[in-house]
Amino acid sequence: MGDHLQHYLHAADRALEKYDTGEARIAERKQVGHIGFSGYSMVKFRADGAFGSYLVTVYYAMGDGDVHDYRTAIRSHLLWLEALDRDTDLVVQKPVRSLSGDLITRVASNGARTFLVTLLRWIDGELVWDNYGDEAFVDLPSGKLHNVGAVLGRLHRHSSQWTLPDGFTRPGGVPEDLKLDLNRLRPAADDGRIDAPDFAILELTAGRVIDHVAEMEMSPEFQGLLHGDFSCGNCIVHRGEIRPIDFDWCRFGHFLADVGWCFAVNPMSPTLCRAFLDGYEQRFPLPDNHLRIIESFFIESCIRLLSWRTENPAGEFPTLPRFVEGACRKYLEGEPFVLEWMEDL
Repeated sequence: MGDHLQHYLHAADRALEKYDTGEARIAERKQVGHIGFSGYSMVKFRADGAFGSYLVTVYYAMGDGDVHDYRTAIRSHLLWLEALDRDTDLVVQKPVRSLSGDLITRVASNGARTFLVTLLRWIDGELVWDNYGDEAFVDLPSGKLHNVGAVLGRLHRHSSQWTLPDGFTRPGGVPEDLKLDLNRLRPAADDGRIDAPDFAILELTAGRVIDHVAEMEMSPEFQGLLHGDFSCGNCIVHRGEIRPIDFDWCRFGHFLADVGWCFAVNPMSPTLCRAFLDGYEQRFPLPDNHLRIIESFFIESCIRLLSWRTENPAGEFPTLPRFVEGACRKYLEGEPFVLEWMEDL
């Protein structure tokens, strides 16, 4: 991204001129994040000014796409953040509207590319957990995990009660995504990096997960707008208060998909899983058979995480056999595992 950094900085600087920020400027001229989504990417900077600090996000289309095609989806996630700030006492990254009242500012670069830029209020705190991946097992006090779960329950409670504004648009759906993730893993099975029997179990398990998701009771009580990337790494703590951040992946689906993703990204002991779920249930009800539902989304999330490794043609899959034996086989046999399989690690 180095060759393009000046373009993103230029777009961010030009956009800041459209806001009343006390002449905020990009701190140290460095980005604080760079992630991709479906069709577009985001580069994030911190800006500091007389009226506080801000998270400046520059959006651009990937390939030959047009970033304006994603304007409604980007605006929609900002509307949810505004609603959370207005309707709850959660501390979130509140969007800042421009001098003309817009949530998104269009900026033309020096070249042919056009950028969309947004501002959020910067919120203080330290990451609850700063490790990421299937080798990083959460080692935190159960009370802190209880509070993290409670925050997610509060997000879901708000989502279940919030009336979506007209034109609100965010992605949704699991089955097709899971099929795509599995297909990304297929070359690794073809070249031997994944054993053929293990891949066969993955295929069978993915099919069972897709069937289970289709059978779930997708009533408004358990369906709505999700954070989409909820984990200990996307929560910060400030004076004991848990603050969720990074809502860029918010989408529609079953609420417990957020729990399955969190458990996959931040594997934790049965004691911590229970603490998380206890905190969640104090804020939002868990459906019948909730552990089986979480297990379905846990497996879906793990397959997605594994598929990302195929971006490196030489990527290895050292934890996949344990996942197949400790989760997939038990899932196929109807044997609970999400609160037990970590015991053997």
